[in-house]
Amino acid sequence: MRTYQRGFIALMSAIIISAVLLITIVSGGFTGWNSRFSVFDSESKDRSAALADACLDTVLLRLAYDATYEGGETILLGDDSCEILAAQNPFGNPRVFPIQAVFNRAYTNVLVTIDIISREIISWEEIATL
Repeated sequence: MRTYQRGFIALMSAIIISAVLLITIVSGGFTGWNSRFSVFDSESKDRSAALADACLDTVLLRLAYDATYEGGETILLGDDSCEILAAQNPFGNPRVFPIQAVFNRAYTNVLVTIDIISREIISWEEIATL
């Protein structure tokens, strides 16, 4: 009778060890899979931030030509775009421009405060929503 019990214990040990190894390998695979998407999300966020910076440069350019510029336009940058929303205080100084850029569902929402006379950026603040 003891010979059968030893064989049973060895068989159960092999099954348990195999299950633990299988779980370890599968979880390692999922970690690699998830990190791939994490890197992709990070690259998308960097791209949307670059689009927002391009819109900010456009605001500064428009203000250099016309100090009464109030925003409210979509800027096309190749296949991508960003949006300069209407200034929050269109006749004041300093003027606050909300900017939104989206790339692959990665949003960058920025409130930029600009001194209209000197055309200096007073503040640049990324916010959750506009």
